[in-house]
Amino acid sequence: KHKTQSVNNKEKPFGLSIFDMRVLVCLTTLVVLLGALTTDTHGRLLHTGHGQPATMLLPPPLPQKPSSGSSTRPVDAPLPPMQPINDTTYTEWVAHRYVDSTQSIVAEWGVLAFANTSAAAAATWPGPNAQTTTSPLMKAPSPNGPRKQTVYANARDPAATTNLGWVVTAQLGLYWLSAYGFQQEIALPASIQMDWTNSSIAAQSTSDVLQIVVADSADIIVVNVTATKPAQIVYEGKHAFGSVNALCMSADGAVYAATHAGTVHFGVGAMSDLLLDPREATAIAYDDVTKTIASGGPISLVVFDTQLKVMRWEWVSELSTGYGGVLDAPINSMAFDEDGVLFMATSVSLNIRFPNQTVARVDYKQGLPQNMSTHVAVEATGAVWVGAPTSATRWSRGADVDDFRYFHGPRYLVGDSRIVALDASHANFTLAVTDTGLTIFESQGWTLAQKEVHYQTILERHIRHGLVSDCTLKQFGNASSCTNGPSDNNGLWTSLVTVAQAYRYMASQTAQNQKDLETVFRGQQLLVNITDVTGLMARSAASPNEAQPHGFPWHNSTNPDYKGWVFKGDASSDEVVGHMMAYRVLSAHSLLPMRKEALKLLEDIANYIVSNDFYLISVQGNHTRWGVWNPEVINYQRAWSDERGLNSMQILAYIQATISATQNKTLEAELTKAFSFLTNSDNQYHLNIRNLKIMSPDDDNYSDDELTFFPYYTWRLQYQPSDLPSYYYASLDRTFESVRPLKSGLWNAIYIACRGGQYTQEDIDNIAWNLRTWPLELIGWQVKNSDRRDIRFDTEATRSGQLHSDSMVKILPANERTQLRWNADPHDLDGGNNMSEGDPGAWLLPFWLARFHGILLPPQ
Repeated sequence: KHKTQSVNNKEKPFGLSIFDMRVLVCLTTLVVLLGALTTDTHGRLLHTGHGQPATMLLPPPLPQKPSSGSSTRPVDAPLPPMQPINDTTYTEWVAHRYVDSTQSIVAEWGVLAFANTSAAAAATWPGPNAQTTTSPLMKAPSPNGPRKQTVYANARDPAATTNLGWVVTAQLGLYWLSAYGFQQEIALPASIQMDWTNSSIAAQSTSDVLQIVVADSADIIVVNVTATKPAQIVYEGKHAFGSVNALCMSADGAVYAATHAGTVHFGVGAMSDLLLDPREATAIAYDDVTKTIASGGPISLVVFDTQLKVMRWEWVSELSTGYGGVLDAPINSMAFDEDGVLFMATSVSLNIRFPNQTVARVDYKQGLPQNMSTHVAVEATGAVWVGAPTSATRWSRGADVDDFRYFHGPRYLVGDSRIVALDASHANFTLAVTDTGLTIFESQGWTLAQKEVHYQTILERHIRHGLVSDCTLKQFGNASSCTNGPSDNNGLWTSLVTVAQAYRYMASQTAQNQKDLETVFRGQQLLVNITDVTGLMARSAASPNEAQPHGFPWHNSTNPDYKGWVFKGDASSDEVVGHMMAYRVLSAHSLLPMRKEALKLLEDIANYIVSNDFYLISVQGNHTRWGVWNPEVINYQRAWSDERGLNSMQILAYIQATISATQNKTLEAELTKAFSFLTNSDNQYHLNIRNLKIMSPDDDNYSDDELTFFPYYTWRLQYQPSDLPSYYYASLDRTFESVRPLKSGLWNAIYIACRGGQYTQEDIDNIAWNLRTWPLELIGWQVKNSDRRDIRFDTEATRSGQLHSDSMVKILPANERTQLRWNADPHDLDGGNNMSEGDPGAWLLPFWLARFHGILLPPQ
């Protein structure tokens, strides 16, 4: 600290005292001695042997209980996130699906009173709300109950009605469809003979009159509907313009049409029909801001001014000859937004014409999933809906995190998803008509807390004897026909729910929450007790009252408490992973009523594996197929090279977790000895885990991710970051870096809970994204994304040898894919069979982990 040291008030040479010089000599000698030493990445000393390769000088750290003192974080205290997730209202697009009256009934969907809808126009019913008893209220989930609908989280009565809706043309005539699903026929005189399935429609509403215009290839009618009188035909006439492809109406009631003969102004009795432009038109729209009309087709785009004169026209590219045009392909549909921007659905993209007359295009490069666009509609918000032959897409125009939302297949649309008509005029409602039905998309405001309640309701039908699993459906898409039975991994799936329900109970110690937790805990306990072997669990079980499977690996229980029961043996590492995580969580918290029972189960399983030479021994006396942690196998047998790091991590986590919890000194000593054995210079399990994750694309196993992150969390409980060895974090960081692009709510929540501050704000935000985009319906709906243009295929083969089956860069939101558990590939593009329903454990666990650790805040 000082350049000089005063002794008898005299300075010594070089500013050093005799004492200082002695110290310097000692330090110099120490530096020479340490020259032969270095440290490894764990901070342990290595001996270099004066130029020889470094060898370990000190053993790896022994396992230990959590440190005591002020530095130890209380086990129940949350970790401080960077910026926690506020559980604010977000938008769920709820799909209310209806099938045509001629189609097979789907129990969870509504039924239309008509069939073969061809066209639709938004309208407001005059006077009192229209009601009908021909169809039940559409059934769909909402945050306030399975039979209620909500708009931005404001509950409405299931019997509520609304004036908002659509007039539609169908096979037998004209119908009213309200936004809440009520239907009624608009009765017309029998003399009216229209080709309803090949007609176009337009409508305009005032406070007391709804005016409807319908035209087919030869006829046109105008119908007025009032609150007090039957529908009246106010005009009926003929025209000679051929097929009418689209209609629109101006603010003053003028009617314009896109026809085979060109753009037409229909006089509807007030004046003669007028051909405005002779070029074939397939789409037409009226801009209420500039009072202009745009029409387009295979040849041109034409814009008319307020005097119905051609103000500007542009060529459309002719794909067959290669002649270019400002518009890139024939125009199929068009719509203006409130700023006068014109959107045009073309055969190869979405074209946009701005008020300054410049034209742009949007296709897969900007994120449009399907290039061929058949219909377009614009919300009052400015968001654009695009219809395609197999889908509907909502483009938020930068307002949402997922700018392009893709709606495809029976999760959202009826039939083959071919859009026939599309309208987004009403706030919070969009109508998408398909070939065999229709969907009313309703924008609802949800919180994650409301979604949790919704999933708890679904969970009830997935529990059998306290065991959780997915279920098969007896009928297409009918969740109420859920049939539950034994599952290969009942123990694993139940453990996810057990941990979730434990943290749920800790957040609110209600009688119902305790009952729900007890139910699944007893289910896991059943799997251990039924084998009649302390520390050995079954895969599944069946009671005497159920159809009981036979043959290997099913066994009769010898436990007197389970007389007549059978259980599925050959428990895998999946079961052990789940049981150990659940019991470590339950034993860690004093609030949990089954804490002591869980600790006993934790101790029994760890002791059973260690005392059997690191094998899980079955009731037949041999080790189970996957219950292997023995170093002679894990380190040296080629067939187990995939599991070398994985199983090393698992067994170290089990041992360390049990040491941290047990009060049994004998067991603690045995486990400490086992930990030292596995991490000695011969076995090196602590080094095995550093490169745990197999990253070769042809062997990337998503199931192994599940078998990795749960042990990470099991080990982490009750420890401060300073208590955990550096090889734990080296392994954790490397593994998470591999899965980080998946934006998994579960893996991100576990990583943040384990890492102690070494995470990013994006990691937190991706938890919210994943939880919010998880589909409300957990049915395994059939999904096909491989034909999307916005997907970039991974050129590497998957571990099953498939090519072009995974997306490379873009991870789709969960509500657009089939993956509902994290042992499956979230990049998988196609799948689903419409005949199963997943349990909500894969969502409930990250939700409650995030809540417990302070990553997700409760709703305000």
